[in-house]
Amino acid sequence: MFEGYATNDHIHMLLMLPPEYSLANMIGFIKGKSVIRIFRNYLQVKINFTGRLFWARG
Repeated sequence: MFEGYATNDHIHMLLMLPPEYSLANMIGFIKGKSVIRIFRNYLQVKINFTGRLFWARG
């Protein structure tokens, strides 16, 4: 199950995960896949994502 709400500067998400998936691994997966998609679709970066920063630490 996935539900979300987005504003200009942040996103709220509600996730329901099966017990065999850890929350930290799932968040890492979502952040990793979403930043690749953003770089490819909106920033026209096709290769070499190494060293690029997108998500804020925190």
